[in-house]
Parts: sequence; structure tokens; C-alpha cells
Amino acid sequence: MPNRILIVDDDPMIRHFVDLVLTQQGFKVVTAASSDTAMQLLGREGFALVLLDINMPGMNGLDVLRLMRARPGRPKILMITAHRDPATIMQALEQGADGYLAKPFKPQDLLKRIETVLKGPVPPKTSEAKASDELILD
Repeated sequence: MPNRILIVDDDPMIRHFVDLVLTQQGFKVVTAASSDTAMQLLGREGFALVLLDINMPGMNGLDVLRLMRARPGRPKILMITAHRDPATIMQALEQGADGYLAKPFKPQDLLKRIETVLKGPVPPKTSEAKASDELILD
């Protein structure tokens, strides 16, 4: 499961492009053309990451995000969408998205963002106090 990625996008060209890029990098990729299919896959398979479009017919990506957030052990979620509106970006991040990538994007931008999301947040750098119990700040 560490390298399994689910691509959820109603645009077949985007699904194919992202699938090709990720497969060439050694990821195991599963695609879904709708939110309903994505939810079924998430209910029975494990994924390290979900690439989730916002604008889709029926249940949109933000709806899927809300449903996924409530699940224990949910995968990381990277929103991929043409929305560049700061309010939409903030809404997705506040609802639990681990990252956001605006379309169109280059393969190297997608791979870099995936790498960042899969690594998770970087823990803050800490310093140990000296034996004299002085506080040392970097």
C-alpha cells in the first residue's frame, strides 16, 4: 500500500496523463471517473494517497473529502483541480486536504507535490539543552 495511489477525476485525459506519469515512477495506480466509484474503492482497498478533483458531476471532491476525513486510517489527500480561488483552496485545506495542486500542472510539479504530501509535515527542529540547563534556541 505505501505506493498505491487513487486518481479521482471525471476527465479521462487527466486520469490517463496522471496514471502514465505515476506508473512510470513505480506507483501502483487505480483510477475512478466518479466520486461514487472512488468511495467504493476506498471502502475495500487501501491507498497511500488520493488525488482528488473538486469539480465532478454528482458528489464533488469537497463532499468526498468530508466523507473521507471521518474514516480512521484515511489516506493522504491531494486536491488536483482547476480552481485557483483562494477561498476554495482554504476550504479544501480546512476540510482535511493534505495539499493542493492547480491544473494545468507539469509532471515534475505533480511528482514533487506528491513526494511532499507523502512525507507529511516536517517536525520542528529542536535543540537539546546543555548540561547547565541553559535554553539554546537555533
